[in-house]
Amino acid sequence: MNDRSAGIDAVHSGDRVIEGITKPKVPPIYASSVYAFETLADLDSVFDGEKPGYVYARMGHPNADLLEQTVAALGGCPVLRSGEGKGLHPSLWQG
Repeated sequence: MNDRSAGIDAVHSGDRVIEGITKPKVPPIYASSVYAFETLADLDSVFDGEKPGYVYARMGHPNADLLEQTVAALGGCPVLRSGEGKGLHPSLWQG
């Protein structure tokens, strides 16, 4: 095995989904910022909003969507999510 192959194996060794009867109590944290598609047509469909999915983390990702849904359920109203971190904070309290 050459060094490149060993590195690729190390990076992708945890990519496999573990099948079984157990289910996590909390949703997983998605550490991906980009997503793969089988075809370019699939990518276009997701990008155009014709199919559900994610293209790039700054445009939306599972963790942010879950946060949005959870906060909305707690407050009983729609939620505005921002990728700006503290940049949005002052505007929330000035109303």
